[in-house]
Amino acid sequence: MSVITTLISLAMAQHLHIMVCMIMHYLSCQCYIAPAVVDNAIPLLGRSIGGTVITLYGSGFTSSFQCVDFTSTSVISSSHATCLSPSQPASTSYAITITQNNVDKADTGLRFLYYGTCDRVVMAHTHKI
Repeated sequence: MSVITTLISLAMAQHLHIMVCMIMHYLSCQCYIAPAVVDNAIPLLGRSIGGTVITLYGSGFTSSFQCVDFTSTSVISSSHATCLSPSQPASTSYAITITQNNVDKADTGLRFLYYGTCDRVVMAHTHKI
């Protein structure tokens, strides 16, 4: 089998698994979806008015992957997704929580910090000379 054929087969199997899970959920049955893992998120700082696109890096993201309590989530690949930050008061530290099935939620351990629209934000870069 070629690499392309293998990738297509894997993608079809993933979609079939999700369809079976959706049917089982409709029939009130349980379906296991492996938890996603988020290793990093960029940026972890944004304006209090919301609308910051947060890029998540990790593994195990499926089409049902979501950032809980965020405005929207887009899954780019099994290791890359984006979430849109909601509005929150300045100085709020907001936990980035995820779900694969909209039932079981997991705290990534990462926090998104909001700053006010008039606050000055200073970011320092460290480099070796």
